[in-house]
Amino acid sequence: MVNQGTDATRTKIHCYKVPRRTTALVLEKTASPPEIRKEKVLAIRHKLIEGRYDLDERLNLALDKLIENLLT
Repeated sequence: MVNQGTDATRTKIHCYKVPRRTTALVLEKTASPPEIRKEKVLAIRHKLIEGRYDLDERLNLALDKLIENLLT
């Protein structure tokens, strides 16, 4: 834990150590992002404009997949 600030504004910041191997794996997996499919992006934009795309559900699924890919 690191203390920062003056006595009047002192805050505690928690520092977490991430193993180097984990950091290296995350950097390796994020170094080359997948190809962007323009047609799919345009189709999703149209659905968003029309209100036919459930963004919250899709973001949750995408985050779950991202986390799973980073941890495997």
